[in-house]
Amino acid sequence: MYALGLHLSSFMKRMESKSPIHYENIKDIIKDNPEEFNISLEIKRLIEERYHILVPENEEIYLTLLLNTIDENKNTDRVAIIVLAHGTSTASSMVNVAKRLLGEGIVEAIDMPLEVSPKKILDQLIEKVKKLNTGKGVLLLVDMGSLTKFDTIITEKTRIRVKTIDMVSTPLVIEGVRKSNLFNMDLDILYNSLKNFKGYGNLTLKEEKDNDKEKAIITICSSGVGTAEKLKQLVENIMVNLTNEKIKIIPIGVQELNKRIDSIKNKYSIIASVGIINPNIQAPFISLESLIGGNGEENLVNIIQNKKITLKPKYTHTVVKELCEDSLKQFLTFLNPSKIISVLMNFLNVLEENLKKNFDNAMRIRILVHVGCALERMVIKEGLIYKQDKRKIDSYVLKSLKIANQVINNSLNLTLNEDELFYIAEMLEDHIER
Repeated sequence: MYALGLHLSSFMKRMESKSPIHYENIKDIIKDNPEEFNISLEIKRLIEERYHILVPENEEIYLTLLLNTIDENKNTDRVAIIVLAHGTSTASSMVNVAKRLLGEGIVEAIDMPLEVSPKKILDQLIEKVKKLNTGKGVLLLVDMGSLTKFDTIITEKTRIRVKTIDMVSTPLVIEGVRKSNLFNMDLDILYNSLKNFKGYGNLTLKEEKDNDKEKAIITICSSGVGTAEKLKQLVENIMVNLTNEKIKIIPIGVQELNKRIDSIKNKYSIIASVGIINPNIQAPFISLESLIGGNGEENLVNIIQNKKITLKPKYTHTVVKELCEDSLKQFLTFLNPSKIISVLMNFLNVLEENLKKNFDNAMRIRILVHVGCALERMVIKEGLIYKQDKRKIDSYVLKSLKIANQVINNSLNLTLNEDELFYIAEMLEDHIER
């Protein structure tokens, strides 16, 4: 839903500036996702009725794509993997390890005792290919001998695309299952990414080489433009406030993710990914929901620290600050959000320090927007009147709010009255463990 909200925000700004965006290569998704397309038409109708604007056809198409990718687990069509190896349990053992480590994936084993004929194994394999194929083909991971020649025969008999990689090992099976779970991973991409796989033994050397590369964070949205650029700007602002070291922020669309990720990894050292879908690379992933509403920003700070990147002495919550300022621009008439946002952030810091509590971003934004609106009520002398039993309010929370209120008084010569503080205290009580 955060992804949808970000896109709608970007769309409204484009309409105001009369600079429509052009999306390429995504019209075909309408034919494959009629339900999402109908929902996008309903969203279009509601926007046009509410804001009296005309929504371009490109936006209908893009909304269809966005709705299609909201649930990353929706698409279960994956390349199936079958592991074949000589011995009574060789293949089964490798597959069991992969399943226990990864917990998912279309992967099964066929063991080939030495006394069983290749023809019998081939017949068994053909049935297994028919059973597991989801339409994206099947990858055979085999050890040696006649097993390496089965793919051509199976394709001729079943019309199902099959490719083979020999010299199978447990790391190869794990890597194959991991990559087959990637969104939109097809048989050719999977085969090409695995055929030169040499195991995980060279990770230390790889990390040393990565240290010489420019560091990067990838941001992932539906198309790589529009919303992705907005997300890119948000992450860039976090990095600017966090460190002086240069970190490249690279926006990618879901549809081009698998095509671009390898070339990006060759050029950059990817330290994290942020967005609507997990690319399943060897770097931490922070969801868009976590970044905006949860503790994703703190996770990003921890990632930077773990990479031994020097942090700036003072760091403020960039996501909270930017989203709060954007929200207050819609609500405030007399106060300038850009002028008071730093005071509100100081208010929040003092409040959290006195309560010994770190709120998540969603709660921080809720507090600051409420306080900003309360300050405007103070300016126009229309403060709220608290009508509930004031004796039920936690005195410790109220005391902490009064201390934080001094920050506002010292900076703006404004003070939240007692009734406004009671309302804020009531809002906080459910989030404070006492």
